[in-house]
Formats: sequence, structure tokens, C-alpha cells
Amino acid sequence: MSDPRTFDLKQLGLIADVLDGVAEAHEVASLEHLMLADAKLRRLYMTYAEIHARLTLSANRQAAPFATTDHSLGRIGVARWAVVAAAVIVVGLLVVFFIPGGATQNESPKPIVAQLDAEPTAVVVNSSGVQWLGDPLAAGQQLAGQRVMIGGGMMEMAFLDGATVRISGPTDMQITGPSETRLHAGRLWARLTTPGSHFKVEGSNFTVVDVGTEFGVNVTHGRDGQVHVFDGTVLVTVPGKPAERLTAGQSIHIDASGNLRAVTQTADTRAVYMGIPAGLVDRWTFNDGTCRDLIGHADGQLHGSARIESGRLVLDGIDGYLITPMLDHDLSTRTLIVWVRPQNIEQRGAGVIAIESPQEEPDVFDGLTLGEYHAGAWENSSNYSHRSDQASPLGPILTQVPTKSTMIALTYEVDGRITMYLDGVQQGQVRLGDTIHYRSGTSRIIMGKRHSEAGSDGPATVTGVDPFFAGEIDSVMVFNRVLDASQIARIGGLINETTSTP
Repeated sequence: MSDPRTFDLKQLGLIADVLDGVAEAHEVASLEHLMLADAKLRRLYMTYAEIHARLTLSANRQAAPFATTDHSLGRIGVARWAVVAAAVIVVGLLVVFFIPGGATQNESPKPIVAQLDAEPTAVVVNSSGVQWLGDPLAAGQQLAGQRVMIGGGMMEMAFLDGATVRISGPTDMQITGPSETRLHAGRLWARLTTPGSHFKVEGSNFTVVDVGTEFGVNVTHGRDGQVHVFDGTVLVTVPGKPAERLTAGQSIHIDASGNLRAVTQTADTRAVYMGIPAGLVDRWTFNDGTCRDLIGHADGQLHGSARIESGRLVLDGIDGYLITPMLDHDLSTRTLIVWVRPQNIEQRGAGVIAIESPQEEPDVFDGLTLGEYHAGAWENSSNYSHRSDQASPLGPILTQVPTKSTMIALTYEVDGRITMYLDGVQQGQVRLGDTIHYRSGTSRIIMGKRHSEAGSDGPATVTGVDPFFAGEIDSVMVFNRVLDASQIARIGGLINETTSTP
């Protein structure tokens, strides 16, 4: 840390209470007395007041994605009071800063990440686009009781008792133990990764405890909160009320008075918590050892020798593939994203992923192949090559087997343009025909084979010319809209699919 001093957590809590408008008169007077004698505490207060205002305004702007329609005068009034109170005290402190012995105009704000004198309870996994409101935290850095505040971006942590946690800014979060945290404001997503473990999140006036599940919590400085369960079961407790049990797909809103009401969980809710753009309709990670679709209802089925190992779909290039049931949604303009690593670069015509309509004649499909027309090249594939550029592959030609997975995205626009991205960087583009509209109930996803009706002249081999892919698929995302280059690059930065990211 650039400033080795750690702040008393009671002081931090007092500042938060003053800004939230819940501090008693004597507590406000006590804080003013402490700040008159402590220049560093004054700087902390001013920086925290700015964060508080950002969080409040951001919370008001971002309420819509969580299907919240409660815009009562009470909630807005509390938020406005807190911002006004913060401004009044800050103005008063500006006078103090310029009296003899006070802070000077040239003094710069110091980092505001406070920590307890305790053993590490979590470690930073990664971060993307974070606006640090304190010293930057690097991947691999241990955390021990920190109060972490970010103005934007996404940060991921692994708690020692078995939880993966992500926060997206603006967020103010306090780590309180190896399996618990307090969310003062902002968004938090958590997933249990160790069987038998649990994780607790304290909100403004409620507590969430889960056992082996995945959920999101959103808290505003107006003291409202929301809990969304994406998998498993959680218990939501409000003082003086019986615990509320929520299961996958359920969401609840808790107002400032502790009243609870059910709210709608949209298809994009989980994606919003994870920092993923809207429009995600299907996702497979294989982290739980299954072919489950974490977003939609297209749970896959393994065929041949296909298997799942260590959170990856493993394909031998001979007869293994995964196929889903018919999708329950249309796909026209779309984005397919896959994290993939080939076993070799000699295989030809190997299908990584495709969407197909097998009931049509002939079998209509669009997808990603390796070496279909050019040895070692990532290429877009389609029925009878109607939408494929046989002269020039969209992706690069590999000269050696990659040592880690590559993130490959294909976008299909309304005018027929198909664009490929590798690790978030745009590659080639082609427009040879209209974009195919894949309809609900007649279309499905296939992984590990070019399309379900594809065959070969002879027996399939690991390095031969046949429709089967030899390699590993780490994760797949399907969006029902075209993502732009910045959104695809952001997903690549947020999700490190070579780790145990959910």
C-alpha cells in the first residue's frame, strides 16, 4: 500500500452511517471532532463522500435491469438526504482544510482500502476495467478484511472457504471473514465452489446465507436490496421476520423498512451481475461436470466418446460430440462465443460449434470449423458453403498447437455479414448470403461435429479429413444479438476460462 496506515473500521462505519443518514446527532459530532484532529481522516471522508454520491446516483440509474419498479418518495428522499448531508459536511471541512495545521490544497487523496490485522481470507483472481478508488489490487494478492471500493469495472475474488465472488462497480464491499462479506452498496455475485461450504452476505437490513449455490445481491444507498438466486437455495433473513427460502429462478426485493416482495428475474439478470452484455440466451461452462445450460433450457447430451473432465468438454475427433434439444427461442442476428483448444492442427473440416436446423432439407447450419478449406485455419462454416469464404479464411492459420484456450466469436448481422474475433480482436469478415433465421423448436446447438448429418469417406481419425473435432471446449455463450468489438473484448477480459471461473 502506498499509505501504510490502516483506518479504524469503527471510524469507517461511522462515516458510512453519517452519509447514509442513520447516524445520531452525537455520532455526527464525534466524527467532526475526530476529523478536526486528523487530516488523513478528513481526506478519507471527502473521498468516501464522493463515492457515496456516485453509488447513489448509479443505483438510481441502474434499477431498471433488475426489474425493480419501486421508485417511492421514501427511497428517493433518503438517497437525496444522504447526498445533501455529505455535501454540507464536505463544505464545512473545506474551511477546516485551509486553516493553519489543516490539510493543504496540494495534498492528494490517499487510498481508502482499509484492512484488519487478520489472516488472509480471500485472494484476488482477476479484474477488468476497474476504476480503483484506492490502491489497485493485483491478481494473486491476498485480502484480509479489506473494505474494497471500486467506481467501475469488474473484480473477482476467491474466498478461502470455497466461494468465488465478483463485484461490479460502483460497489462498496467489506470482507468480514473467510466465508462472509458485508455489501454496503453495489452489486455482488457469488458461487460456492467447495461442497458443504456456505457463504454469507450482509446487506443494509438483511442477511443472505447459502449452501452450495449461486446468487446475486444488489444494495443501494437508499437501503433497498435485491437477492436473485440462479442455482440452489438461499435463506434471506430480515430482523424480526421469519427466514425466506429462495430457490433457483426466484428473486426478492427488500425495502428500507424490511418489507419483502417477489420480483421478476429476467433472462439477463445473471449476465448483468457477471458484467456480461444483455442478450445472453444460452451458456455452457461444464464446471459442474454436466452439459447443463446455465441460462436457457438447452441442456446438452453427450454422444460417442465425448466426456467432461476438469470443467471442459473433451472431444477425441473420432465419434464424440454434444448435441442439445431444440432451442426454445429464435436466433437470427446473433453472436456465438467459444473458448476452444485443438489437440492438433492437422485435422481438416473439424466442427467446433454450430447451430443447425436438421429438419430442413438439406441440413441448414452455421458454425466454426478448423481447417475446412485451409489447413490449420479457423473458419466459418455453412451448408454447401453458401455463407463461407472458401478463398480466404476469416481467422488466422495456426502454425503450432495453442498452449491455452482461444476465445473465438462469430457475429451474424441482419444484412448477412459474418465477422470473426479472436481473443477480442476482429479478424476477417464475409457477406455471401442472407443471415439464416433459426426458429424456436426446429433448431439446436451441436459441439464437436460440423453438423449432425455430416459424414466422411472413410473412418474418422484424430488428424483426418472428417467432421469431428479433436480438442477441448472450455465454455460456450450464445447471444440473440450482435455484440460489438468492445463488448466482445470486455467479455474476454471478464472471463478467464482457463481457470475455474463459473
